[in-house]
Amino acid sequence: IGEYSFEGCSLLKEIIIPKSVTSIEKGCFSKCTSLEKITIPESIKYIPDLIFEGCSSLKEIELPTSITSIGEYAFSECQSLKHIYIPHSVKKIGKNAFQLNSSLKLISIPKSISKSSIGIDDNTKTITNYDESESLYEYGLEFYNGNSVSMNKNESLKYFKISADKGHYEAIFKCGYMQDVGDGVEINIPEAIKYYKISISKGSGAAMYNYGILLFYGKGVPVNKEEAVKYYKM
Repeated sequence: IGEYSFEGCSLLKEIIIPKSVTSIEKGCFSKCTSLEKITIPESIKYIPDLIFEGCSSLKEIELPTSITSIGEYAFSECQSLKHIYIPHSVKKIGKNAFQLNSSLKLISIPKSISKSSIGIDDNTKTITNYDESESLYEYGLEFYNGNSVSMNKNESLKYFKISADKGHYEAIFKCGYMQDVGDGVEINIPEAIKYYKISISKGSGAAMYNYGILLFYGKGVPVNKEEAVKYYKM
């Protein structure tokens, strides 16, 4: 998609870039003031300069792990953007990429990137770690507790699951517990058991106890009190 291709297209509300697209050029969606959501495929490796500059209605964007760099002023003046997770595949973020975003309450960036030059407001909660599983877990906690952003348990579970897939101890248990008791999300006992078993393999006493409860009372599984007692005693 060429430079400034859709600049100022005020009728655009959502864009889904197809997987066949391998590059998007400078400023191609800048000043699309009605644009609220954009989906970027794994085929894109670079977020260029000014691409979403002045997209004042942009609320939702997820960057794929294929992205390795973000250009200058890429998200400047995106005044409706409240949170964004930058995957650790990103090695460089250009000057003032997030400047003049007073609504940006939460951002996670890799530890290797300096916060000072990318235009983040002092009031923005910034998560930065070398370990991406920890970044994902902390980002999910912000939604879980409703700290810097509005409470959204489904959003928190999404990031806990990604963190769990990377082996984060607390995230694995959280995925089991939330789906076991319906902690702000839909109850899903098979998924809860899956995460409890992973957590048990890592030595979680809480997971052992909770899984034992499921077995004892036959919650989503056949009653097996003998097996349940083994978990109680572990």
